[in-house]
Amino acid sequence: MQQNQDDQKNETNDKSTIYKVHIGQSLILRPGGNIIILPTIQDSQPLLGYQCQIYLNQRYHISIPFDFIDKPDNFPAIYKGCIDKNTLLPNGKGEINFNKDYKFFGQFKEGFADGICNINNNDYTLEYRCGWRHGPFEQKFENCKIKGSYKNNLLYGILTELNEDGEIIEPQSYYLNNVRVEYPPQEENLIQTTRYLFYYKDYSINNYQYIGLNGYNWINQTIIDFYLELIQDYFRLINPDKTILLINTIMCQDIFSSMVCDQSIQISIPEKIQELILQNIHNRIILIMNIDRTHFVTLVFQNNTLFLLNSMNYFLDYKILEKVIQIFPLSEKQIEMKILPVPQQQNGYDCGLYSIFNVLLQYINIDTPVDQIDYSIATPQKINYLRQHLRNVFLNDYAHLFPTY
Repeated sequence: MQQNQDDQKNETNDKSTIYKVHIGQSLILRPGGNIIILPTIQDSQPLLGYQCQIYLNQRYHISIPFDFIDKPDNFPAIYKGCIDKNTLLPNGKGEINFNKDYKFFGQFKEGFADGICNINNNDYTLEYRCGWRHGPFEQKFENCKIKGSYKNNLLYGILTELNEDGEIIEPQSYYLNNVRVEYPPQEENLIQTTRYLFYYKDYSINNYQYIGLNGYNWINQTIIDFYLELIQDYFRLINPDKTILLINTIMCQDIFSSMVCDQSIQISIPEKIQELILQNIHNRIILIMNIDRTHFVTLVFQNNTLFLLNSMNYFLDYKILEKVIQIFPLSEKQIEMKILPVPQQQNGYDCGLYSIFNVLLQYINIDTPVDQIDYSIATPQKINYLRQHLRNVFLNDYAHLFPTY
């Protein structure tokens, strides 16, 4: 949707009149409720600009500095500044107006407040890392100011109060993880910080894992298991009469260890997983595995056949199959092993996405035999779209769990 403003008229040297249409604003409504306002892009315009705005109606949006989330009166908030053209997250210089009382100015990186920031025109200057207060701060009051440091959003170290003349007011106080202590804590490096962003059941995703969803990165296995757990629960809801047993990367690691292709390492099946396999009530059993900590693959067991779906076929494929068939209550002679022809990745970092894609096809095609499913991916852009889709799932309250190709 666009809103066009009045046309602009320019005079040229030959007195002829040229009209240039001044494009107004494009509105994007995100599934989570946020509204993004940005200039319509023309060939001669930069992709980013300070005209961009985000109306933040979603309290737990990734770009909101953590200490403002639990203040209900701060919403809706408005972000003004640069955004990333691919993720539509704040990236660069910007500000957030929470209400009449709070204005947040600073740098944003990949959606997080990151760097030196200030609140209300330098009344409160502090450092952020990945959306958390992390590093030194200085807060001004009418007759004094306070200096100190945060670590992972908690007060840490010496807290110093100074008078109008800059003289230290004794005694100084000391904090360890937001708790006042008698002696100063041991000095530690404050460069790194971890912020947990999303939770579902026993799964949680932190800022480092989430950034892996940006382009040219290997996806962390926690991201894979988190997303597929959502898919599994949704499938159970809409298909209560059909069952798929999903053995995710963590379960596979428990069974086969991290070194799957090492034949000297014996498998160890947890009792709960063994019981599920023995039930023999599943339409199919899916395994998604991190092979030797370097490569993700998908395997599917159906009708006494074990299928391997590998986006980077190599000489160890049959070693993987021979290792995995050991978990099934049949002899090796009773199980057929097949390597299915599936699209091959053209880089070294998209294996997680291809494996997720192959798992999704099992759910979507529950009534189709595994070896008759169409695994073709028309263009590599669809894998890039799946990467973006995963980001959208986390940012927008799990809207549209299955990608729409």
